Amino acid sequence: VLLGVLSCAWGMGEEDFSQSHAYCSTMTAKTSKNMKILIIVSSGISALTLCSIVVLFIFNSFAKKRERFHLNTSYQLRENKNVLRVLLPLDILQATISGIVSTSAFIVMTFKDQLTVTTYRTVLASTYLFPYYTIASPTLIWFVIRWSRRLETDRMDAMVRKRNKTESDIYFRTYGEMWGYPRKSRNRCSQQ
Repeated sequence: VLLGVLSCAWGMGEEDFSQSHAYCSTMTAKTSKNMKILIIVSSGISALTLCSIVVLFIFNSFAKKRERFHLNTSYQLRENKNVLRVLLPLDILQATISGIVSTSAFIVMTFKDQLTVTTYRTVLASTYLFPYYTIASPTLIWFVIRWSRRLETDRMDAMVRKRNKTESDIYFRTYGEMWGYPRKSRNRCSQQ
């Protein structure tokens, strides 16, 4: 939170608030350079976060393939998987919107001298997509959490079905052995 407040103060530091503007935007003629830097840094942080999530996902997949089993590690890997399942779609949305805003702001600022002030402000405001991100991200999180819960429920149901099947196998195998059928012959009998 403090970093966000300090970034905003730095980005808006050169603005003269005694003047009124006919538009509502964080970028004015005086703050466009600082805001461009903030948008590029924001895009870089999104890309770094996305790369970190991919690295963590790869690390988890290697950790699952290890020979040794530790309950604590297994629990941590499962929690990492659940957190990644929520974070990845949200970070992809953030990185996409940051990339589009950065690219479009860079292009618009490149042609700033060739545009009228009204056209420049209109195009710059129309490419600022972060309000859409603010609307889309809670909806996306809601869908991802629902999907994640459904996957967890399906996994638990599969475990219960597997356990019931295993219990039945033990029951019939025990009776098969009591009746004199060895384990190998029971498999042949069940295949017939």
